[in-house]
Amino acid sequence: MAVMFVYRHTVELFLKSKIANEGQLVPNTHSLTLLTQELKGQLSQRFLDSLGILKPAGEGDNFRYIKSEDGNRHYNGELLNVLSSLSLFVESDEIKKTGLFTCQLNKNDKMLKHEWTLYTTDTQTLGHLKTQYDDLISTLLHAIKSGDLNIADIYLPLLFLIRHSLELGYKDNIAEVQTKLTNSQIKKATQSHSLVSLNNIIEQFVVETRSTMTAKDDSIKNEIDRYLPIVKNLSNSLHVIDNASRSFRFPVDKDGNTIKIPLSKCILSESIDAFQKADSFISLSLSVLAYYGFL
Repeated sequence: MAVMFVYRHTVELFLKSKIANEGQLVPNTHSLTLLTQELKGQLSQRFLDSLGILKPAGEGDNFRYIKSEDGNRHYNGELLNVLSSLSLFVESDEIKKTGLFTCQLNKNDKMLKHEWTLYTTDTQTLGHLKTQYDDLISTLLHAIKSGDLNIADIYLPLLFLIRHSLELGYKDNIAEVQTKLTNSQIKKATQSHSLVSLNNIIEQFVVETRSTMTAKDDSIKNEIDRYLPIVKNLSNSLHVIDNASRSFRFPVDKDGNTIKIPLSKCILSESIDAFQKADSFISLSLSVLAYYGFL
């Protein structure tokens, strides 16, 4: 799902850049269908035929979340046969002109077909989805370490992946205490992209639970004291530069104003370090407390 989101977002950015280069006002939408309508007659049929797998009429949230805002699941066990779509996209005249993709995709290659056949049954929970985003993050970090990728070329999408994995982890963690949430917290847990708001919900339960622990629970208290500040600082740092999960994906906000990202020199390395150190706490802190009978 993480790869598919990057694929879909690449298409969205390409269409919006093409509209902007035409001197037109870029629509405030994630719908690929609406964006292609703005470029009516300028896109090849091969390009248009490649979009079906991406749910072009939607908002792209099908690759970011399990359910839509109205509570319906995006997928119910469907197979996504991506290779034919991807090959059409890469081989379309529009994309060939960019020179960005030099790979040749043989859509009849059985092994390649298998690799690009995605099983949505493998993604049933936010936790499953987070794992897929984590795998892509890990793959990119290994590629940077080996010299196959230049971090300067991918730091924004990498920061988005980290931020979104953090959001998914928080929301999956909060599901453990769903029945104990206020209406306001439920709304934040399901609809908010604010890392600070989500972390505050988790922190409330963790801190309240810690206050009830005794000396025999010192090992758990020590874990809380170690990881809670790391997670809080990570949330605050990313919130300052991307409070609505948009700054790492677009150059402008919803009103068309240029987004200025106040990146510090160490934000990426610090975020990666904190994310890796506290990953289990991000996703499982409330689940562990519930397992041991504290919640």
